[in-house]
Amino acid sequence: MSPLVSAVVPFCGVESYIGACLESIRAQTLADFEVILVDDGSEDRSAEIAAEVCAADPRFRVVTQQRRGPGPARNRGIAEADGHYLMFVDSDDLLAPRAFEQLTSSLEESGSDFAGAHVWRLGLQRGLETSWAHREPFAERLRRTGIREVPLLMRDRMVWNKMWRRTFWDERGYVFPEMLFEDFPIALRAHLEADAVDLLPDPVYVWRERPSRDSISQQGGQVANVRDRVAAALAVLDTVDALGGDELRELVHSHLVDVDVREVMGSLLDAAPADLAAIETLAADLGDRIDPGRVALAVPDLRVAYEALRTRDLDRVRGIARYRRGERTPEVLAAAGRTPRPLPVRAVRKGIGVAGRAVPTRPRQARLADLTVLPGAFHYRLTVPLAKPLAMIASARVSIGPVRPRVKASPLPGGVQLDVTVDTADLARLEHTTPLHVTVQAAPLLWDGGVAVAPEDLHGARRAGYWLQAVAPEGVLAFRRIRRIPVVDRLDLVDGVVRLHTDGLSGTIVVERPWPTPAVEVPIVDGIAFVTVSGLLAGDPPDDPVGRTALRRVLFRRDSTVAAEPMVLSGPGIAAVAEGRRVRLGRDTEGRLVLSHEPYGATEPPAAS
Repeated sequence: MSPLVSAVVPFCGVESYIGACLESIRAQTLADFEVILVDDGSEDRSAEIAAEVCAADPRFRVVTQQRRGPGPARNRGIAEADGHYLMFVDSDDLLAPRAFEQLTSSLEESGSDFAGAHVWRLGLQRGLETSWAHREPFAERLRRTGIREVPLLMRDRMVWNKMWRRTFWDERGYVFPEMLFEDFPIALRAHLEADAVDLLPDPVYVWRERPSRDSISQQGGQVANVRDRVAAALAVLDTVDALGGDELRELVHSHLVDVDVREVMGSLLDAAPADLAAIETLAADLGDRIDPGRVALAVPDLRVAYEALRTRDLDRVRGIARYRRGERTPEVLAAAGRTPRPLPVRAVRKGIGVAGRAVPTRPRQARLADLTVLPGAFHYRLTVPLAKPLAMIASARVSIGPVRPRVKASPLPGGVQLDVTVDTADLARLEHTTPLHVTVQAAPLLWDGGVAVAPEDLHGARRAGYWLQAVAPEGVLAFRRIRRIPVVDRLDLVDGVVRLHTDGLSGTIVVERPWPTPAVEVPIVDGIAFVTVSGLLAGDPPDDPVGRTALRRVLFRRDSTVAAEPMVLSGPGIAAVAEGRRVRLGRDTEGRLVLSHEPYGATEPPAAS
C-alpha cells in the first residue's frame, strides 16, 4: 500500500546536520510516510548516518548516485517515491513535528494542488526567527487561493515548505534543472499554474543558515554560483513575463533587485581576480534583463545599484556593496552617494549648561524593583542607574499620558530609587494604551525613558467598570483599559493538579493547540477548573524543533454557541516539571494567560513563580 507522504531528502557532505534533520522527520505526528534519501556522492560520514537511521526505521531508505547536485538528486528521489503527496526536505534543515499532519490535512480537506506554510530561519548569529520573506504571504490560513489573490507569494521562492499533490506535479511535468538555485523557477511556475493553493500560518520548516564554506547560497564569489543564480533569475523573469499580470511582474522584477542584484553585487567584492571579468559580465546580463520600468518597489539603494549595473558603473556598484557591509571610508561614501553626518554640537560640557541652548534629554531606562497592588492603586518601586553625586541631587517626574502619579525620589549607591503610586481611577480614564514615562533631572542634566518589565510582573485590577491591565508589548511598561475580560484570580498546584480559580465564571477553560490538534477543554465547576500538568503536555509536541519550546493561549468559552476569548491572570503564575519539561502558566506581554513548556533537566519541580 502506498504511503500518504513521500519525503525526498538529497544529501552530500552534511554529516554535522543530517542526523538532526532525519530525527525531526521521525518525530512527525503523522506516521504514514516514506523517506527517500538520495546520496549525491557524499564523501564524509553522511551516508553512514543515513544508513543507521534506515536500519532503525524501515520507512527510510537510501538510493545513491554520482554527484550531480541537488536538482538531479531530487529528481531521482521523485522517481523512487510512491506517496500520494511529495515533500522536499534539505538535509541540513529541520521540520516542526506537525509539518506533515498540517499540510496533508489541509490538502485532504481542500483538494488544492499544493499547500505551503510559514518558515523559520535559523541564523548563525540571530538564532531562530520567522523568515521575513514568508511572514506576510503566510500571515493567515487560506484555502483554495493563489498568487493572483495573494501576489506577495512571489517571495515564496522555495519548494521545501510545501506539500505537493503528486498528480499535480506529474501532470505539469516539473523537473529540477541541473543547477544551483533550482527552486525559484519551479516554485513561481507552480504558483502561476496551480488552480488552488492552501496557505498555513504556522511555521513548519526550519531553514538553516550555514557557514559560507558549507552553504551553496553563501558561496557568492564563485563563478559557477553566480552563473546559476543569474540563470535562475532569468528563468523566473521568462515565467512571470509569460504568465503573470502587471502587478506580479512589478513585484518580481523589484524582488530580483532586492535579492539577486544584492547578492551578485556582493560577488563583485568576493570574486577571485581571475573570475572577476566573468562575474562582471553575468552581473551586467542580469541588470540588462530586469525591466527598469518595473523596479519602483525595490529598496532605494539597491535600485541605484541596479541602475549603475545597467550603465556599467561598476565602481559605484562596488561602493554601494561596501557601504552595505559597513565600510564608511570617504571613497566608499562617495561611491555610494552618501555624505558624512555632521557631529552634533554638545549642549552640555562638564556638567555646565551652555547659555541659550536647550539641555538635551538622554535616554535612560528605569527598572521595576518591586510591585504592590493596593486597593484602588498600584505602587511601584523603580530604580534608575546614576552616578552617586547625581543621584544625591536628582528629582523625578512620572507620567502616564495625562496622568501624573505621586513620586518620591531617594538616592541609592548606584542610582536613584523612585516610589511611584498610581491611582487606578486615573488609569480608567485613559482611552488608549499608554506607557509609563520617567524623567530624572540632576542639575542641568535630564534623562528619560520607560520602565523595563517582564511578563511575569504584569498585573491588573478592576476599577470604574474596566479591567485595568499592565502590558509590555515592547518590554516597556504601559497600561490598557479593557471593558470586559474573563479573569483567573489565582492558580494553585497540588499533587500535579492545577486549579484555576476564576472570577465567578461558568463555562470552559480552553488551552489552544496548533491546528489540527484538538484543544484541551476543562469545565469550570463552582468557579474552579482542574487540569493535570501531564494532561497539559499529552499529545502536544513542541512546535519549535530547535529549542523544543511551545506557547499556548489559555481561553475562556462561556458556551458552545460563542467563540473562546482571551483571559487575564491577576495573581502570580506557577511552574512545575513533568516528563522532563518545565511547564508554566503565566502571562504574555499583553498580560494574557498563556501556557508554555520547554525542556528542563532538573528532577525536582521548580518553585512557583
